[in-house]
Amino acid sequence: MRARLLAGLVLVLAAVATAGPASGATTKQLTVTGRIQVLDSVGGTTGHRAYLGLTSGHSAWRLQAPSAAGLPTGTIVRTTGLVSGHTFTAQRLAIVAAPAPAATTGTQSVYVIRVAWSGNAGDGQTSGTIASAFGSAGAWFNEVSYGAIPGLATTVDPTYESISTPSSCDVPSGTDAIYSAAVTAAKNSNPSFNDKQYQHIVVYFPLANSGCAFAGLGEIGGSSVLLNGDITNRVTNHELGHNLGLYHSHAPICHSGSTQVASPPPGACDSLNAGNEYGDQSDVMGGSLYAGHYSASQKAQLGWFAGRLDDALPCAGAVTLKPYETLPGSGFVAARVAVGADATTHQPVTYWLEYRQAPAGSVDNGFNGNPVLPAGLTDGVLVHVTDPGPSAVTSYDIGPSVLDGRPSANAANADFSDAAVPTSGSVTTPQGLTIGIGSHDASGAVVTLTTSLPSVPRAPSAAVSGSGVKVSWQSPACAGTGGGAISAYHLTRVGGSTVDTTSTSATSPGVAGQSGAEYLVSATSGAGTGAATVVPTSAPRITAVDFNVNGGVGFTFDTSASNGGRSIAYYAVHGAPVGNAPAVPDNYYDVTQQSDRHWYLIAGAGRTYDVTIVPVFDDLSRGPASKPVRVTVEDRSAPKPSVKAPTASFTLAGHATARWGATDSGGAGVQSYDLRYRVAPYSGGFGGFVSPPSLQKTSKTSTTLALAAGSTYCFSVRARDGNLNTSHYSTEKCTAAPLDDRNLVADSHWSHSSGAFYAGTLSTASHRGSLLTRSHVNARHLSVVATECPTCGQVGVYAGGTRLATLDLHSASTKNEVVLTVPLSSALHGATVTLKVLTNGKPVNIDGLGVRAV
Repeated sequence: MRARLLAGLVLVLAAVATAGPASGATTKQLTVTGRIQVLDSVGGTTGHRAYLGLTSGHSAWRLQAPSAAGLPTGTIVRTTGLVSGHTFTAQRLAIVAAPAPAATTGTQSVYVIRVAWSGNAGDGQTSGTIASAFGSAGAWFNEVSYGAIPGLATTVDPTYESISTPSSCDVPSGTDAIYSAAVTAAKNSNPSFNDKQYQHIVVYFPLANSGCAFAGLGEIGGSSVLLNGDITNRVTNHELGHNLGLYHSHAPICHSGSTQVASPPPGACDSLNAGNEYGDQSDVMGGSLYAGHYSASQKAQLGWFAGRLDDALPCAGAVTLKPYETLPGSGFVAARVAVGADATTHQPVTYWLEYRQAPAGSVDNGFNGNPVLPAGLTDGVLVHVTDPGPSAVTSYDIGPSVLDGRPSANAANADFSDAAVPTSGSVTTPQGLTIGIGSHDASGAVVTLTTSLPSVPRAPSAAVSGSGVKVSWQSPACAGTGGGAISAYHLTRVGGSTVDTTSTSATSPGVAGQSGAEYLVSATSGAGTGAATVVPTSAPRITAVDFNVNGGVGFTFDTSASNGGRSIAYYAVHGAPVGNAPAVPDNYYDVTQQSDRHWYLIAGAGRTYDVTIVPVFDDLSRGPASKPVRVTVEDRSAPKPSVKAPTASFTLAGHATARWGATDSGGAGVQSYDLRYRVAPYSGGFGGFVSPPSLQKTSKTSTTLALAAGSTYCFSVRARDGNLNTSHYSTEKCTAAPLDDRNLVADSHWSHSSGAFYAGTLSTASHRGSLLTRSHVNARHLSVVATECPTCGQVGVYAGGTRLATLDLHSASTKNEVVLTVPLSSALHGATVTLKVLTNGKPVNIDGLGVRAV
C-alpha cells in the first residue's frame, strides 16, 4: 500500500510541473547526483502542501521530473536537466541507489535542535520543555503502536543555536537551508553529535517572524522534521508520522446532486476539497486538533496490529470488533475488506472498520490535556476507505478517507465530527458492499458485511501462452445476494480488448513479448458485474546465457506477462554470490529500450552466482523474481550426464524405473535435465525418440514408465548447467519386457494356468515335441522365462530350423520367473522362434519369451 501512495504523490506533482523552467529566468544545464526528498507540511497559513525535491551537497531544488514518479525520500539519482532559480527540470534521470525503509518498531531515536536567527525572537521554550514534549510524544506512540514503539529516546541539543537568517522559507530550497544550517551549528557546538545515528532530526524554531507558512514540515519516509513554534502532540506526532511514511487522513465530501451521502457512485467525492484535506478528526494525520490514534490502514502499513486485524470477506456476515485503543488477548480491533480495483485507475479499494472506545486519559480520551474525541466518533463504527482518490488535483496525497456515517442534507454543510456509523445504520459502497452496524457497548461492536454484487475472482495468475497471455483464476468467494450464480467472467487487457467467458481461464491475444501489460478479471451474476481484481505481476524468465558480453555474463529473458497494475520501470539483473564470489552490483534493463531483451552481469572469470531477473516498479519496490540460474563466469563446459538405471536386460515387473545424473566440472552446477527414450517392438525396429514434456528442463533424477510386453526401451539423458551449457545425450541404457506365454502360439499339448507368474499366466506341456512359436522376431538378445523344479524337463530353443540352445529346467527346488539367457551368434531378423519340449513325461513350464532389440 505504501508503494502505491508514494507513486500517487509524485506522479501528479510531476504532471503538474513539466512545462520547463519559468519564462524569463536564467537557466543552465547541470548534471548532478542527488537525493530525492518528499516533503509534507501541516497547518499554518497555507494548509496542506506536498513537495518533491532534489538535494545535492548544499543545493536544493524543487524537482520537476515525470521519470521520478514514486521515488521515496532518500533515493539517490543521477540526473541531467535545466536549473532555473530553485527549480530543477530533469531531462534524464537514472537511479543510483534505493533508500533503506523507515523503521516502524522499536524505540525511535530523536535529536532536537533549537535554532533562531536575527529577527526570530525566542519564545521561552527550553531544552527541558522540549524534552518534556517529546517524552509526551513517546508515551503517545507507546499507546498508539500497542507497544511496537515503546517510546522516543530524545536528545536535545544543549546549545540554543544561532544560525544565519535564511533568504526564505521556500520548500525545499529555504527549508533545506534552515535544516542544514541547524545541523552544522549543532555539530560545531557538540563535536560528538552525528546526525546519521538518529532516526529523526527535529529542528525547532520560534514562530515569530520565521517567515514559514507551516506549523510543521516532515520528510515522508525520511528523517527530517521542522517545527515552526509548535511542539504539541497534534503537530509533533503528525510530522513524525510522515517520517514513518504516512500521508494525511481525509474526509471526503460525497454528494448525489446537492445532497451529501456517505458512500457515493464513482466521481461523486471531492476528497481534497479545501478544509477536508485533514478532515478525519479521529486521526492525528487528519484533524490533528484531537491528536487521535492513527487509523487502521496506517497501523497496518506500519505493522502494528500483531494478528488483531481481521481480513474479512464482503459476505463475512457478522464481524465483532474489540475497542480499537488496546490490543486484546484475542479477537480483532480492526477489520479490512478488499473489494477490488477502482474502475478508473485500477488501483485497489479497501474499506477499514474500527470502533473507538478509549478509557479516560488515553490518547483518544484526554491524553496530556488534548481534547476528547467527539461522541459522534465513538458511538458507532468508523469506516475508512483507501483508494486512488481523485484523478485531477494539484496536490496529490493518497491517504485514508473517513466516510461520513451521518451525512447532512446539504453537501456544503458536511460535518465529520459525527462520522461513526451509528447503531442500526449502514453504508453501501459502489462495489455492492453493505456495512451494517449492530449492537455495541464498551466491550465491542458487531458489524454485518453483505454484498449484492459478486466479489472479485480469486487467485488470478498470468503466463505467456503462444502469442498471448493466459490468465487463470478461481471463482469469487461471494456470488452476491442479488443475482444467483456467476454467469460470466471478463478478462480485460487495459488499453486492449475484453474476453468474455464462462470458464475460469482465458487468453488475451497479441501481447506476447511485451513487458508487463495490465490485466483485470471481474465476474457477473444476475445482479450485475462486480469490481475487478488486478492480475498480479508475473515473474520474468531467463531463456539463454551468453558469455561474450563485457567480460561478464549476458542473459536473454522473457519479461513479465502481467505487471500487476503497476508500471514496471526496469528489470534488475541480480547476482547472489555463491561460495567465495565477491558481491557485484545489479545491472538494469530499461523497459523503454528497443533492443532485444538481453542484459548482463559484470563479474570476474571463474566466479559463481545465482542470477535472477526482477521487475522493478516506479517506486523502487520489486516484483517476483525469475527462477534462479546458477552461472560461473567463462564456464563453457557442459555437464557429463549418464543413465544409471535400468540395469537389467529384461524386466518382469511391467514397468521400469529410469535413474540418471550428471557431473559438472565448470562450477555452475547442474541446473536441469532432458530425458528421452525410444521403443522397439519384438517384430520391428526402433521408433523416434519420445521426450515427455514433464521431463524436459527438469530437476528430477528418476521416473517410472509402464512397459509394453515384447518391447525394448532405451533411455538417454542430457544435462545443462547454470550457464545453460547443454551436453549431448548420454549413452543409452536399455531394458525389455518379455512377451507373455499368452503371446506365443501353442499346439494342442499345452495347458494354461494362472497364478504368481510373469503377467499372471503359465503354459505347461510334458509331451515330447510340444511347440510354442512366435514369428517375425527381431532380436539381438533372447531369453526364456520359465519355472524350474525337481521334476521339470528340457526345452529346445530354435530360430527357423537352427537350434540355438537346450535349456534344462531341472532344479532342486521350485523357482518361478527364472530368466534363462539364449546365446545368439548373430541378430535375428524376422525369424520364427520356437520352443520345443525335448523330454517326455516331465513338465516344461514356460512363462514368457524375452526379445530385446539391442
